Amino acid sequence: MTIIWGGTFIFIKLSVESLHPSFFLSIRFGLALVGSLLIWKSSLRKIPLDSLRMGLGVGVIMFLGYASQTLGLEYTSATKSGFITGAYVILTPILEAIWNRKFPSNKLIIAVILVMLGLFLISFGSGSIFDLNFSEPMNIGDLITLVGALFFALYIILIDKTTKIYNERGLYFGQLSAAFFLSLVYFCIQSFLMGMFLFPKSWEGIAIFGLVYTGIIATIIPLLIQTRYQKAVTPTRAGIIFSLEPVFASLFAFLVAGESLSVIGCLGCLFVLFGILISEIPFPKMKNQTNNSVT
Repeated sequence: MTIIWGGTFIFIKLSVESLHPSFFLSIRFGLALVGSLLIWKSSLRKIPLDSLRMGLGVGVIMFLGYASQTLGLEYTSATKSGFITGAYVILTPILEAIWNRKFPSNKLIIAVILVMLGLFLISFGSGSIFDLNFSEPMNIGDLITLVGALFFALYIILIDKTTKIYNERGLYFGQLSAAFFLSLVYFCIQSFLMGMFLFPKSWEGIAIFGLVYTGIIATIIPLLIQTRYQKAVTPTRAGIIFSLEPVFASLFAFLVAGESLSVIGCLGCLFVLFGILISEIPFPKMKNQTNNSVT
């Protein structure tokens, strides 16, 4: 699921060069919703209404995350967007601690610190191992993407809570329906503000592929997986695992568009991977030693 998500950054980046973000989001979620309705049309009547309503609420947060990410890619690179989005790895345990009034384990705190150190090196590393570049401040695209990371962190928390209570299929269709409806609203508002419908003047092959990839492969499949299986792990651990997304984003960006990272950026990737390993490897617990007396 994380590998699939990693590929979305470069394809969205290339697609929004010819398609307006609001139009792109409308088609993306429209394809996902229509495809899902065709696949599960026979079981739609069995969906509980309370799960559908809850899915609509969760879908609002999901849409805000994707909308911020897509809009931000108009102004920043796919590689940088991937790693700024990865900031939800630190935002997730913070929000979870606030939600549950309980701090994550020491092991996960160490893992989060390592991952964030890796993201820092990737964001500001420009050359050799001792060369950090702070001369380029975050632009508007970076800031919008960071806001999206906050929504994604909140979304991870909500998925963890709701999938343990509500019907998975109802949550799934509720999320897609909300995202599609809000995308259309976003498209209509943007068209009104600009005095014209923001339909593309020409369709490029990469834009069509980007819509199919993000709408079918990167929306239906991951949403099904996350809605069904994320409840098996804690939100903080899920956030750590998802931090592999920017690593795959940079790989896809390099293979498709030639974007690359510096030496220190590659070192940052290693910190991210090491942090994930720490979060996943079970540490042995010390057992209390008791003395047995013989009578």
